[in-house]
Amino acid sequence: APLIVECFADEAVGLALAANVDVLTERSLLEVFSRTARFGLERRTSVAPLKMRLQVVDNLEPRIAEAVEADAPETIKSADEYDALGTQGKLRVLVEAEEFKRRKLRLPRPRVINAAGNDAPVDELLIPLLDEAVRRDLAVEAALKRGDIAGAAALMAGKS
Repeated sequence: APLIVECFADEAVGLALAANVDVLTERSLLEVFSRTARFGLERRTSVAPLKMRLQVVDNLEPRIAEAVEADAPETIKSADEYDALGTQGKLRVLVEAEEFKRRKLRLPRPRVINAAGNDAPVDELLIPLLDEAVRRDLAVEAALKRGDIAGAAALMAGKS
């Protein structure tokens, strides 16, 4: 019987190959993310003389990425603006952030966000990319939520 799992595509394909089972997906996903690939063997070293090589024939980004419209993290000017983004908005900003792309970071998996019960996994990646004043405002809010009045006062006074 088919099982529904949440994982990255490479994990699903690897597991399916190892277990000799089919991978089922929606046709729309397949159409969006499909790319023509070329397989070959590459000569390596005497220890590992041949290595299988997979090369994507085109350099197109998946079309779904075109639908992502978000501002850069630097454009967020207040903690209220940040909070108003919601989880999806934060993820969109993160995907558009040059620093995120430069570091080749990965988005947290949906199950990690769901298990946290809040946006903490996304916030860990995005807050460091925000303007210092916004980061301070968010830190003050977090201190107040924890009941750390002295910490919040120190942050508001410009001390950290």
